[in-house]
Amino acid sequence: LASIEDVGVLVVKLCDRLHNMLTLDALREDKQKRISEETLVVYAPIAHRLGISSIKNYLEDLSFKYLMPDEYKLIDNYINSNDQQMQLGLNEFISKIELLFLSNGFRQGSFQIQKRIKHSYSIYLKMQRK
Repeated sequence: LASIEDVGVLVVKLCDRLHNMLTLDALREDKQKRISEETLVVYAPIAHRLGISSIKNYLEDLSFKYLMPDEYKLIDNYINSNDQQMQLGLNEFISKIELLFLSNGFRQGSFQIQKRIKHSYSIYLKMQRK
């Protein structure tokens, strides 16, 4: 990565790989797994090193879907069926943090709290560590 002079070439390669991953259904299962493994080991880390977390997450989740379909379905189904409840919980938590900041001298508008739901592969990795 340090020897690449034109980062644009890498970004194009990442986008091409993302497109390939999105059309993987058309291939045989053995090819799906081989390409997914290569994507997880090579391309996702490159996206991470370039700071393109949205592409990294997408590549990881698509690879996860083909490499461990049962685990992927479990996590994806849970996220989809509990999304609204998780969003409400996050919003409630953010409200409490905002009140804490305001009561400790921060001015309204002087800070910003962002939220996100972890992506499927990241959840899987965290579950493996616990």
